[in-house]
Amino acid sequence: MTLQISRLTYYPLKSAQGISVETATLQARGLEHDRRWMLVDAQGDFLTQRTHPQLAQLQVRVVESGLQIAGPEGHNILAQLRENEWVPVTVWGDRLQAAACSVDVDQWLSNFLGEACRLVYMPDAVMREVDPDYRSGKGDIVSFADGFPVLIVTEASLKMLNRSLEHRVPMNRFRPNIVISGSGAFAEDTWQAIETDTVKLNLVKPCSRCQITTIDQVTGQRPDRHEPLKTLKQLHAWQGQIFFGQNAIPVKTGKIAVGDPVQAIFKT
Repeated sequence: MTLQISRLTYYPLKSAQGISVETATLQARGLEHDRRWMLVDAQGDFLTQRTHPQLAQLQVRVVESGLQIAGPEGHNILAQLRENEWVPVTVWGDRLQAAACSVDVDQWLSNFLGEACRLVYMPDAVMREVDPDYRSGKGDIVSFADGFPVLIVTEASLKMLNRSLEHRVPMNRFRPNIVISGSGAFAEDTWQAIETDTVKLNLVKPCSRCQITTIDQVTGQRPDRHEPLKTLKQLHAWQGQIFFGQNAIPVKTGKIAVGDPVQAIFKT
């Protein structure tokens, strides 16, 4: 069976709902608009579903003037940047400057979370480098994603997991950017790189998994506090960590689309 891209998803606001598209532009930081917005606490530390699962209820849409955010009750607000105002933020130990958003948005989101927070944006001028242990080359950068520009998962890996689960879980539990069909289960672990006619990505590190996979990515609730991690630990874990999918770094950027044939370059 031919490998091909079966799903493309970007997540404009870190830990909020994703947006699935038929076509996308792969850039150095990942898919265009992916995780360029983020919530931080009063100290500037990043916030995610790990501590605030209700973030899964937020729907977002990138518009010309900023980011449209909608809550679970249908209330929405437009996030716009404040001119020449910067906020020091921290993402997994990386300290950088981010652009601040308007006070009304910060207040709206603080009311939603039940604690003080701020919304920030990563402009093109801000360069957050990938961990040097995994860089494909000089200048590899990443957005506000945990550590890498792109997350790749195969449909077959999810199918194998779901066969072992009492209650199936959807792909969105794992929040991938690129889903690939036509492979065997966990085939992505054997790939050094993948390429299409227009792009190429190096697969550099298995993606370790946390409690976010137990959160319903629409309701923000945990139907089961143990699954799918409990079962995944039996299927795909080593060195004390649970893995699902592969983190990747673009080495050739361009337009990609659902249905694009994919060639896998295997590890030697």
